[in-house]
Amino acid sequence: MFVSTYCDKLIDTRKMITELATKQEPIIREIAEENERLSDKTMHGELMEIQAVIKMYQQRLITLKREMNLLQERSTNLRERAVKLRQNVAKRRDKS
Repeated sequence: MFVSTYCDKLIDTRKMITELATKQEPIIREIAEENERLSDKTMHGELMEIQAVIKMYQQRLITLKREMNLLQERSTNLRERAVKLRQNVAKRRDKS
């Protein structure tokens, strides 16, 4: 009597646990898939941030290149002007 009373309850409990475990499996799989999707989105966000930084530095490099070219042109012009001034000074000395 004692065994039969608890045996039925144990069998019912075992069925409920088995049913619960069976229903849990798809939920666990779905949660794992969702975690994977979220991690992909996080990676995508990080990649977007890195791309933005790369774009910013690329723009800085382009600006620096332009400035360097301008400085080179100015330097060349100043050298040419210095040569002309030296020639003018030399001509004045020769005339004097």
